Amino acid sequence: MAGLIAVSVGYAGWIIRRDWQPRRRHLLSVIVMIGGIVGVMAGAMVSIRDDVRYVEEWPDVRELVAQLNHQVTVDQIVFVDRQQYQLTFMNYFKAPAIVAILPYAPGENYDGTIPDIDPLHVERVIGQPSYHALKWASQTSRQIWLIASSSPFEADKIRPVERYLTENFYPIEEIATSDRARAIHYLMLSQRQTDDHQPLDVVFGERLQIQSVVLPLGQTFSGGDILPVTLDWSPIAELPDDYHLSVRLVAADGYVLTQHDGLPIRTFGRTSTWEQGEIYSDNHGIRIPQGAVAGDYTLQVIVYRWEDGERLPITSHPEWGDEAIIITITIQ
Repeated sequence: MAGLIAVSVGYAGWIIRRDWQPRRRHLLSVIVMIGGIVGVMAGAMVSIRDDVRYVEEWPDVRELVAQLNHQVTVDQIVFVDRQQYQLTFMNYFKAPAIVAILPYAPGENYDGTIPDIDPLHVERVIGQPSYHALKWASQTSRQIWLIASSSPFEADKIRPVERYLTENFYPIEEIATSDRARAIHYLMLSQRQTDDHQPLDVVFGERLQIQSVVLPLGQTFSGGDILPVTLDWSPIAELPDDYHLSVRLVAADGYVLTQHDGLPIRTFGRTSTWEQGEIYSDNHGIRIPQGAVAGDYTLQVIVYRWEDGERLPITSHPEWGDEAIIITITIQ
């Protein structure tokens, strides 16, 4: 388009240098040509004005993408669970990482009806393509991001892909710009890759017990590492509330280096629905801050009611009060 305008202007200059009588007719033709070109350009601008790739149809998703541009690294993979977000990622995602748009999960509630699919068949619930894509990712990349388009506060949403990742790998952190724009960061290390369950007998309020802990990467780490921890919970009495947890690394002087807070199993573990005698595995990927002071830290767990902050006491070890000491972690 710019080339045509340049040619037209050059042609007009050549005409002006000629005798006035013939050049008047040619100059008029040039003006008409330039007007036509400008009209075409204006029409093109109007046509793209409403293109969903350029307008703010998903402002919250665009803001999430802007934050991910500073978080995602080349060795990570981003999975998006909503196809409508594809154009936003095409236009605004600039991080040097692979982005994959997942198909709709057969086990999700999209139209107000609960799918009749056995939840034990993971491949059917999340769909064969998604299952194999995530399995490939676990063998290819140590860390991935899931862009989730629904929130834990939507009672009718099953969130099968998010649940599969949370139950089988280690959630590290979450970035959210709205309920429909959430990015969850996972360490793609399966706790099932190890049978190193270290037995524990930690009981909270004569109601809830930690039976064992799994540390698939051991107990020694450096600043910037991800500490994967699995807590195996078992109810020993009826649980009337949905208790929250605080899983934290604490220095000898009581300084809390880092922590995870929230419902067990990253919002999928509502303890009021847990059954006595069952074991519920709760995965945490705890990021150790860069520059953390070297030394020994205790991994501690607190169980509390989020409504009023009331904590359950450690009835198996009264000397701990309400802060259970699980194991020692060494930072080099």
